[in-house]
Amino acid sequence: MTLGRLLLIPAGVLVATPLLWTQNTPPVLPKHPPTLKLEIVPVNKTYLVGEPVVVKYKFTNLSDKTLCLPRPDIKSEDETDGYIRTWATGIGGETEMFLEGFYPIGTTDQQLLNEANERWIKLAPGLSYITEAARPVGSLAAGDWRVQSRYIPPDLRGRAKLIVDALGCTPPQIAATSKPVMVTIAAVAQNQ
Repeated sequence: MTLGRLLLIPAGVLVATPLLWTQNTPPVLPKHPPTLKLEIVPVNKTYLVGEPVVVKYKFTNLSDKTLCLPRPDIKSEDETDGYIRTWATGIGGETEMFLEGFYPIGTTDQQLLNEANERWIKLAPGLSYITEAARPVGSLAAGDWRVQSRYIPPDLRGRAKLIVDALGCTPPQIAATSKPVMVTIAAVAQNQ
């Protein structure tokens, strides 16, 4: 064997090795697109110090199926499964958790079906639902605040299929986080 042929064999192995390596890597799984969009809608953009920041929540179905979800309890402070959490972050980075609403779940299958059929929000593809105004559990200091919310769907303890089969709507399984909105807390009344 000549020196040229001996050099070609290792070069061929070096070229083929990365090709074999890429064939053994696990495939990239597609991400599931979000099914539910959450938006936080402040009633006002400016509030006075001590005045409660009042917001509404807008849920939009982004899927091609009818979604159903419990009407968020935007006045409760008791933690159970399925809730909205709202926080405000100041320009300096300080954060205030100032509103939490929860949905209680601790029911039999039939109670869950009755509740979902009679009281849950049902959203056809592309439709939205806006909650009533929710008052926070506190107030914010003067300054500019980024207000953001997260909806965590209830843990149905493996019973989502029960709702899909009986009611033909799908409970969301993935949390939805709103984009931040700016709210100003003024120390004195501003001319508007």
